[in-house]
Amino acid sequence: MKRKNKSSWVIGGTTMVGLGIGFIFLQKSVLIFMASLIIGIGLV
Repeated sequence: MKRKNKSSWVIGGTTMVGLGIGFIFLQKSVLIFMASLIIGIGLV
């Protein structure tokens, strides 16, 4: 049985969560939007 790599799904899911949270704060600050995307991708 072949095992599938699910890491791309995790990265994509957390990026979407970061994007959703970023859109909430986009009206306040663009830097918060960018920070939430970077945190969602997992670079921090």
